[in-house]
Amino acid sequence: AHQALWWVPVGHEPTVEEALAKLAVLDRLGPGPAAFTLPWFRGDSPWNS
Repeated sequence: AHQALWWVPVGHEPTVEEALAKLAVLDRLGPGPAAFTLPWFRGDSPWNS
């Protein structure tokens, strides 16, 4: 993966290390609540059912 999205609490500034960890999650498990892609969030997410 080249891009990962994830929910960030208000006031928290994500680090580069955190972003790299989210990319690893996406590569290992695919998109889900812990790390996702925009297409997944827009259409394939179970939250859109």
